[in-house]
Amino acid sequence: MNTTEIPLFVSLGKEAHNLASQLAIEQSTLQKGKQVYLNTLAVYAVHTYLKWLEIETDLSYREILQSSLASAFDAKQLVIPDIGKLECHPILPEQTNLTLYPGIHTDLMGFVVIKLDEHLNKAELLGFVPLLEVCKFPQKIAIANLQPLDNLLDWIPDIFDRVTVSNLNITPVNLSRWLDNVFDAGWLCVEDLLSFPADNLAFRTRSNHPSNNQGNSEEESVSRGKIIDLGVKLANHPFALIVTLASANQDEEIDICLRVYPTSNQMYLPQNLQLRVLDETGNSCIEMSGREEENWMRLEFTGKLGERFQINLTLGNTTITEEFII
Repeated sequence: MNTTEIPLFVSLGKEAHNLASQLAIEQSTLQKGKQVYLNTLAVYAVHTYLKWLEIETDLSYREILQSSLASAFDAKQLVIPDIGKLECHPILPEQTNLTLYPGIHTDLMGFVVIKLDEHLNKAELLGFVPLLEVCKFPQKIAIANLQPLDNLLDWIPDIFDRVTVSNLNITPVNLSRWLDNVFDAGWLCVEDLLSFPADNLAFRTRSNHPSNNQGNSEEESVSRGKIIDLGVKLANHPFALIVTLASANQDEEIDICLRVYPTSNQMYLPQNLQLRVLDETGNSCIEMSGREEENWMRLEFTGKLGERFQINLTLGNTTITEEFII
């Protein structure tokens, strides 16, 4: 397909060339220095384009220098804070294709291809390739096969969405009705969301504690879940929020277990994902933060019939809130 109907050009002035020169002289060989020079101009062009769209990027010398000193990247990467990275690939006017390597990237959204003019005074942004699409191409990719640059914006959460995504549910989810097998829209059986059975969701409930009325303490439990997407498409990391309830018949208390799992073929949750429970006044009661290579998160608490609470899931500057009533 055609990458763009109207060419998009960025001027490469003194600031761009000064930055490229500073990074080039830090390299160990002349050949690598030349490549880093071109890569830096490409990064600068994408930075300028995103700046026009009021999307913040980190064009700091230190950040790009670290990338340039890593032989795998050669100053190609542009950081979008709290979102991810773009790998910026320059080509020269006579080139009709380029080679991209999927590699192993944990926070890379994809590749932007930039054509530099003969005198390196102007850059044309040609198109975009999402990281997940690279494996569908041979190593050598024709420029004509690039996606339109507009598609890049689909992989960057909207500026306002990154500040907060509040209240997915205007009406609180009524958890006590779950015990009567009445479920709110969007809350599915765990087996429909995850690759392991609901039996694995057992948790510590009051049945594990001594009771003076054990003969009447038969406990019923139910689990439901939904897919949560914070708009963080950079790693294709939607995840599943699972809520499990357990209630003994003789009282009004309900044990609640919250779990968060990766979905699809992902092994781990997004790093630094935060799970928080707030009471009806908005005060945080319990919370936890995900660590590197975390494949699940869990919080447990007890509530009474009629109580309200919120669950906040936060990644970077984006927060999704689910409201509940017991």
